[in-house]
This record gives sequence, structure tokens and C-alpha cells, in this order.
Amino acid sequence: MAAVRPWSSVFISGSSIGGSVLGIGMRWRETIVEMAERSTNPSYEKGVLERCVIPIQSIRLLKEVGVNEERLRKVLRPTGAWRYVDPKGDVTSEGRWYSGCPEGEESFHISHGDLKAFLRREFCRFGGSFLWDSTVERMYLSGEGHRTWSVDKTYGPFKDGAMVVGADGVNSVARRSMMQSLKPWLMRPVFTYRTGAGIQEDLSKRLLEPGVDYVVALSKGLVLHIWKPQGDSNKKLAWCCVTPGHSTPNYEGMHAMFRTLIASSESISNQSYDAPLVPSPAMTCPETSRWEMSVIGSAFGVPVDRFQLRGDRAVVEIEEAASLVKALYTQGFRRSYIPTELRKYEGVALSRRIDLMERDLGDMTVLLENREHVGDGSPMTSEAKTV
Repeated sequence: MAAVRPWSSVFISGSSIGGSVLGIGMRWRETIVEMAERSTNPSYEKGVLERCVIPIQSIRLLKEVGVNEERLRKVLRPTGAWRYVDPKGDVTSEGRWYSGCPEGEESFHISHGDLKAFLRREFCRFGGSFLWDSTVERMYLSGEGHRTWSVDKTYGPFKDGAMVVGADGVNSVARRSMMQSLKPWLMRPVFTYRTGAGIQEDLSKRLLEPGVDYVVALSKGLVLHIWKPQGDSNKKLAWCCVTPGHSTPNYEGMHAMFRTLIASSESISNQSYDAPLVPSPAMTCPETSRWEMSVIGSAFGVPVDRFQLRGDRAVVEIEEAASLVKALYTQGFRRSYIPTELRKYEGVALSRRIDLMERDLGDMTVLLENREHVGDGSPMTSEAKTV
């Protein structure tokens, strides 16, 4: 798509994958875009080791938005095989094709942090304005007789914007302004998950030899999945352990190589996953229906792939950003269309996220019961080779 006539300026709070893709799409179409990130510097990206599976369809979408495909492919690596194993480390099934990736077509792995870093650099390459260590305090309508937006933030305000977007998670100012807060009694603790990264050479040699990227170990009341963030070029392994409710994982029945990996890991986090009991697409405040304000990605407050089983969180954010770019630039930049298109986009995106959240909860419930394959609900394709 050729660049088209620009319209005013846009402010994006947060440099999430969805926010960066949106910024690239708007900059490629010659809109002035300013992005603010609360982190002090890019070093934090190296520690975000969450697994992202990128199918060929997502590469095509990124190319349509404006990302250079040649540079993108340089940071991706082809996916390797996956395996299910029992607590003793014996392989029970294995396969190569991942859910959401058409069999026979290319698919790729990359860590969440590496993908964020690449997209941020692409945004800056297109001339986007990027601010580190900048916290957004307030977004509000301004201008006398004109519907323009201003943002109060660290290191100076943003003024006279045509639109503002929150891409900085559930604590986003845009989310707080737009989305009705779910009442505490509508939340329930469902699972506890722990993440970390470390080196365990015995595990790597036995289960994650070259050509194998991902292992899921199933034990009673525990799901442990492990992958290689840097592929075969680095010995570091990232892992995520999920248990029901607030229970503490019992590793006694697990092979020593699993216990050693967890015990020797660095940067171990422990988080509780709370899911809405009654999620509804009608979470947008009625008074905001005519606002040129929106949210993207985790700022919706409904997480996707929280347990890192399918690796499709990045794919969902890419698709959300690409659909928003297409919607906004199809109408020829007429200001009157912006709120309408934003509300359509939010309704579709939020409904989809709710469906995917229920899918993820179903996946984890089945895996905690020690059942490997759940048809269309499996983290991997259902066509697996049983060992």
C-alpha cells in the first residue's frame, strides 16, 4: 500500500507489540506519532522470554502494515519440534506443527522481548518519536471548538492530537478512562503460575537437543513447559510452571533435571491469574462512545495466552493493530469516522479476547488432568505422534 495523505498526530502510551505495530502502520502512512514508554531503557526487553509463535500469516500482515520483511526474518528463527513428556522425562508424544500455523507453511519462534525490541526499532526507523522513562498521568480533550487531545506526561505534554491510544497494559490511563472496572466479586483466582530461566545441560541433551524447541512436562496438579528462547545458539532455558488455585507446586515426583533447572533459575516470578467470572463486550463506558481514544493489547484487561502454552499472544496483538490501521485509513481520514471505527474495532477485539481466554482456561484445565490432546483446544496440533 502506498503512503497516503496524513492526518494530524497520534499519541500511543506504551511500547507493546500491538502499540508498536500500530505506530509503524500510522507512520508508514505519514501520520505524526509519538510513543511514550514508562521503562527507563530498553534493557528490560532482554528479560522478557515469553515464547511467541509467528505463523506466515502474521508476517504477511506485518508487511502490509509497513514492516520490512527482510529485516523481520533476520530476527525470527524457524520453529523446531515440540514434545509432551511424563514426570520422569520420558517422551509420550511429539510433533512439529503448532496450533494456528497451517501445516506445510513456515512458522517461526522469537521471544516476546526480542520482538518488542525489533518493532520499536522499526517504529523509530520510520521517524516515530519515542520517549523512555515517560509516565502518562492524564489524557483529556482540549482545544477551543476543536476536538483535540492532550496528554500530561513526564518530560512535557502532548497537545493537539487527533487520537490517543493506550498500549501499556491493565494500568493504562486510557483503559481506566474508557473501560468499566470489573467489581471485585466478579473476579476469581484460577491458577498460579511461576516463570524463570536457567541452564540445565542434562535436560537440554535429553529432551531439547537441536531441532527440538519446546517441551511440556505433565504431572499431577502441575504443568511445566520449557523452551529455548535463543534456539540452539544459547543454553538458557525459559520455563513456566502452572498449578491450580493458590497451590504450591510439588516437584517431588519430577525428574531431577526438572528440579535442578527450577532451583538454579534466575529471575523467578510468582503470579496469580484471576479471570473475570462474567466477562462481557459491554465494558466500554457509554460516555466515551464519541471519544477518539482507544486501547490495544493487554490494555483491554482480558489476557491472551497467559500461561504461554500456545504462544499466540503476539499474533493477536498484531492482528488487532493491523485491523485498526486498515479501519482508520480506509475512510480517507475523515475525523467523524474515527470514534465509530474505534468502537467497532474494540467490540470485535474484546469479544475475541474473551473467547481466547476461555480457550486458555480450558487448555490448562485439561492439561492439569494429565490429558495431552484435547482436539482443537490443544496447545499443539492434535495430529501428534505417540511414542
